[in-house]
Amino acid sequence: YSSLFKFVITCSYDSNITFWNLITGKKFISIQRAHGGFEITSMCLDDEQRTLFSGAINGTIMAWNVANGQVIQVFE
Repeated sequence: YSSLFKFVITCSYDSNITFWNLITGKKFISIQRAHGGFEITSMCLDDEQRTLFSGAINGTIMAWNVANGQVIQVFE
């Protein structure tokens, strides 16, 4: 949950990340196969709520720009 941007971010076993608008209830960013199809096992926002970190079962960690859903960095 981002109190700054008022949305919830979900992830799934099939490697999808979805950003949901709390006011409209609609998704506004959907990242398909975010970790190449590997199950996402954890996510967290940085203290400023501007970067999302996701970790997958294959050991990769990815940093995402919360404003646009673009990858900032991949840690392998």
